[in-house]
Amino acid sequence: MKVRLTRTLKLHGSVLKKALDLLLPHNGPMQFIEEKKPLVFEKDFFSWDEFFSLSTEYRTTNKFDDDDFLVVLTELHNDANWFSSFSFKGERTIFIHAVEWENYIYCEPSYPIAYEIIMNVFDSMAFNKYPDTFMNFVHQEPIGCMNDMCGWKVDISFKLRTADICPTCLKLLSEIAEEEQIRQAIDIFESLRKKMLFNTNFQKPLSFEENLPFTVAITKRKLSTTLEPFRKLLMLIDHFDCIVRTAVLMIAHLTKTKEDVAIFLKENYLSERPSLGNWVDALAILSSQSMNNDWGFQLPRDFANKVRQVTQLANDNKITYIRNEQRGHGYIDCQDSGYKKLFQDCLPAIEEMEKLLSPLFYRFKYYHVINHKRISGKKFSICSYNLAGSNPAFIEEEIFTNFTNIEDIPIENHVYLVTPDKSKWFDLEPYFKYAECNLCHHNRLLVFDGIYMLDPYIGHRFEK
Repeated sequence: MKVRLTRTLKLHGSVLKKALDLLLPHNGPMQFIEEKKPLVFEKDFFSWDEFFSLSTEYRTTNKFDDDDFLVVLTELHNDANWFSSFSFKGERTIFIHAVEWENYIYCEPSYPIAYEIIMNVFDSMAFNKYPDTFMNFVHQEPIGCMNDMCGWKVDISFKLRTADICPTCLKLLSEIAEEEQIRQAIDIFESLRKKMLFNTNFQKPLSFEENLPFTVAITKRKLSTTLEPFRKLLMLIDHFDCIVRTAVLMIAHLTKTKEDVAIFLKENYLSERPSLGNWVDALAILSSQSMNNDWGFQLPRDFANKVRQVTQLANDNKITYIRNEQRGHGYIDCQDSGYKKLFQDCLPAIEEMEKLLSPLFYRFKYYHVINHKRISGKKFSICSYNLAGSNPAFIEEEIFTNFTNIEDIPIENHVYLVTPDKSKWFDLEPYFKYAECNLCHHNRLLVFDGIYMLDPYIGHRFEK
């Protein structure tokens, strides 16, 4: 049985190759083949009919046998907001949404993508044999089985980390597939399951977080490893808070002198226990002030406009209002499920904000300077902690760079925002500080909030 994989035009080819690399080592009747030609399709929020119709043309053009599976990985959203689906019209064609998996399970996206490929192959076979009764095998409430519906998309974390098949569904598979096909699928599921457990990623930097500033990466990780709807909503708001706060402090230091940064924060009520709304307003002001800036330091020329879009998204989606009502001024709903829709409504906007700010977050470096020494002439060695990623046990690095002026040399025990070429170092003291938390007495990256020091890892808060 041939399972032939391709992608839509704008999805990076490495996404397909990584998923394929997870499937190929498992021998059996299923043969996984990479198609060289992508599916030329670019419509976001597509309808299934138009997608599968174009896939039919692709099958014909590339001379697929009727028994061959076509699996299309895509970065595009479908109008039903499903992770994946097979064609319900008999054709062996499948699409897999191949991005944004980190919002639902914290692992490399290639693992759930590979899982979805196998799951859909067997579900397609089952539906084609039992079209009238197939939905009887779909579990509306998750039980940790391949056929869990996962209408609350976060539930997919349970399904993937269990990677099991319940007895009823296993009996169904035995009626529609060969024993060796089932054994191969179970073997693949088990290998993927081990890679998707929480403890697997405890010390391992993941590709989509390893270059993010710690303040953003840690709230992203906490959001993705939380399952309960109310807590997940609160973690989403924390992530939004860290995205906006970090962006304000970084942009302010890139575009203003250190003295002007202090004045800006004070004038915008950010120097003493600032509200989330004040941070959003400050970001809007920075975007306006920087509209004519050419955004050097390898940022896009239209970056100020991207920042403006972030504040527009925050206001249009009333994120600050939701934060105040759910955490500050309102009652808490007794039914945890009541927060599912609120989370699902807010998530796309915050995902888009992170994408818009990604040139800022991903291109710069973040270091705590331990010490430095002159190598020769203008060349210096700087020993520092790399403050990117979500692991609080920061890795020590030795950096070699040149400084023309003595005042440009970074100060020991200060946190710096550093340009990609390591030539410019922006001192973030006292707004970011690597120091001992007064409550747990561990060294942490702390954020200054005017009066309080905040620990984004544990959530501790103490007066400076």
